[in-house]
Amino acid sequence: KLSATMEKLIFEKLDIECSFNINVSTLNRLSKNILAETNAKYHTISKIGGIILLKKVLNENKDLITSFKHDKHSYQYSNEIYKTLAQLKACQLTSAELINYSCDNSTLQQKINDLGNIMQIYNDAKSEIILF
Repeated sequence: KLSATMEKLIFEKLDIECSFNINVSTLNRLSKNILAETNAKYHTISKIGGIILLKKVLNENKDLITSFKHDKHSYQYSNEIYKTLAQLKACQLTSAELINYSCDNSTLQQKINDLGNIMQIYNDAKSEIILF
């Protein structure tokens, strides 16, 4: 916006008639456009879609998860796990690093290993989704 304003002022000072072709978009849409131009295969799902997918992953993989056992994972519970995974991803931790984590505290280690397994299964499930 600042650049366009400055350009407009410069053209006005120089008494040059012109027009601007400006495309305003969200960061998400801009990212999709850039990736489309580079032929990158990438898609996003909404936060709600991610939480619903995570809930499905948790319910379908109860046997692989030992620390976060529930009969049915609720939306709220899945939301908390989703936020935890998002924080771990923001810290640039991979599922492999979490799965291979070890420490003296066996309870903590198992929870972190389970989060790594959940992250891996969730990422695999997300990559299988085809969005139109």
